[in-house]
Amino acid sequence: MNKKIIIFIMPIIILIITSLIYLGFISSFKQFGATNNRFIAVLNKFDTLPEGSLIFIGDSQIREDISCLLIESKLNNSECFNLAVEGIIPSQIMPISFLLTATNPKAIVIGVSPLFFYEGVNKNNDLFFFMNNRKGIVIDKFMDNALTKDEKELLFMLPFDKALYKRKFVLQYFLGLLNSFSSKTQLRTNPNNFKDPYIYTENQPASQLDKKLNDSAVIGMFDINKSSKRQLDIFGHFLEILSNNKLQVIVVQMPLNPLLTDTLGADSLQNYHSYLSLLSQKYNFTLLNLQDDFAKDDFTDLTHLNSVGRQKLAFNIISGDYHIIQ
Repeated sequence: MNKKIIIFIMPIIILIITSLIYLGFISSFKQFGATNNRFIAVLNKFDTLPEGSLIFIGDSQIREDISCLLIESKLNNSECFNLAVEGIIPSQIMPISFLLTATNPKAIVIGVSPLFFYEGVNKNNDLFFFMNNRKGIVIDKFMDNALTKDEKELLFMLPFDKALYKRKFVLQYFLGLLNSFSSKTQLRTNPNNFKDPYIYTENQPASQLDKKLNDSAVIGMFDINKSSKRQLDIFGHFLEILSNNKLQVIVVQMPLNPLLTDTLGADSLQNYHSYLSLLSQKYNFTLLNLQDDFAKDDFTDLTHLNSVGRQKLAFNIISGDYHIIQ
């Protein structure tokens, strides 16, 4: 073969081979980072959720605070599932509302705090990417107007673009491989743990908590007056959908460390509670205010319960204090 032709053809052959290797790689690997893996597992779980289940949803507060293993000890002929995903916000929960209603649950318990409506914290748009082309993901007219251009691009991304987008997860893939060699890491970051998926096992020192309490940016995240109106409106629409489907819905104002509530303005906390109270009247759901029910020693940090607090909360639930189990 002519040497010039070989020089011309070889780069093309190399490009084709490397492209095929890349496409084979990204189509097979399953590591997308802890939060994304958890969200994918939750989406997959909807296919096998038993009817009449008690379902807890929300962000990391639900993940850390709710032990379905303890709660199930008092459930009659039904199961409990903790489907929380760290950092999730209303705009990312709303598209799965029809998956929730299709499971015909015993009750849906939604954990919230002012942080749940703050759009700037831990916002992970990749969650929209993993909802792309998923059966049961529904975007109604309200959500079509509420979602941003970038969010909708991820939701409706074409197959070729999805393949290219997966490049950003290559690092998480290799980190996942490294973590797979640690049995301790595997145990606490198993994305398919829907019973007691807590991750935090150590209390943060007082010096670290004080640093956060003196940081106006951190405190501002818990000010409902600075929350995203878009997220507040979407949450209302989410509750409307659940109400229209005649589901039993319980919204829980999740426990907050007294160190945090003592720092927040009374006006902000009152506006937060008033917002939820108005929604409960409009959509007829049960509103539980557990915000001030736990001592500072029950927390790992400013918002998440530790093992002691988790057990107290589970005991209160199975004792019927909150009427979650009836």
